[in-house]
Amino acid sequence: MSKVKLMIFLLFFLLKYNSNCQEIKSEIIYSEKLSPNISWNQIISNSQVSFIVGFSDEQAQLYNYKTKEYISLSELSGQNTAFMSDSNIYLGTIGNLDSNNNKVLKYKLNGEFCNNIDLYYNGGIVDFSFDRKNNRITYLSLKMNEFLNGKTSDSIFGGVYTTNSNLPVILINYKQPSLPNRVVMPIYSVSNKFYLALENKYEIDIYSLNGKNKQTIVNHEFINAPYTSREISYLKPMEKIITSTGVKYPPVIKRIDVNERNNDIIVTRNVRPGSKLLLLDFFNIDNKLYKKVKIELELNEILVDSRLVQDLTYGCLLYKEDSNQYRFARFVIE
Repeated sequence: MSKVKLMIFLLFFLLKYNSNCQEIKSEIIYSEKLSPNISWNQIISNSQVSFIVGFSDEQAQLYNYKTKEYISLSELSGQNTAFMSDSNIYLGTIGNLDSNNNKVLKYKLNGEFCNNIDLYYNGGIVDFSFDRKNNRITYLSLKMNEFLNGKTSDSIFGGVYTTNSNLPVILINYKQPSLPNRVVMPIYSVSNKFYLALENKYEIDIYSLNGKNKQTIVNHEFINAPYTSREISYLKPMEKIITSTGVKYPPVIKRIDVNERNNDIIVTRNVRPGSKLLLLDFFNIDNKLYKKVKIELELNEILVDSRLVQDLTYGCLLYKEDSNQYRFARFVIE
């Protein structure tokens, strides 16, 4: 194929997939610096309220940015992540491989402790959510040793917990690339389905809760560009070593969210080194990319967590390592 024909083909291809895609430059509508004495690491939200979550002194601290009130959750025994239903807050443990400590703690929205929930899992849990439509906890777990060794089956499980059942579902395993490429970890999200992707590919597999029905989202517009010398200069020393041993491309996907109001899938891309631009891609119920939102952050801010909050703005938990400063900001996305 000649260069001219190739260029025409590529132009037609891009126009085909980009013709109906809306681009929005987001505006910030709220920003607040957070206490540096707490290690803030999450944003959680339901239809009524949103909290910023951190952990200190064996307690979970929840901050309501609208009322400026703090809630302390006690009874912790290694729990390090939070999620919500419309009437309760739950604390679970991410990355724990100890099958003797697989409890989820349940609280009322005012912080009052309710009870423990014992979960079955085979490996370390990597993500929790609450399926509000069916009133059940959903979660994903990873058998780390098998995954790191490139085993081709039975390393990623999905689980569903209700008061009547607590069953795992075998899902999928991503085979690891050979060394010297670094281990590429999966990105997960769970709600009323399971969403899995590799952080260095723009391809998302969607599974039903029984693990059988599968769909795939691919962003046909996206081409991952290798690190530039300028971008490498912004990397930490260990990250620079990784790039010199074979990893020439930055990770793509930061997180996957689902808007339960309209079933949009929101893909948050990783911010490239030295950039202030955070990109969000919106896919509709037919898995078609229909909107792209650009959010401008401050230079050298690390995106700790982000999600759609209950008033349909996009919340970002940000951190500047050089000043040990956390910031919560909300942005317009519609």
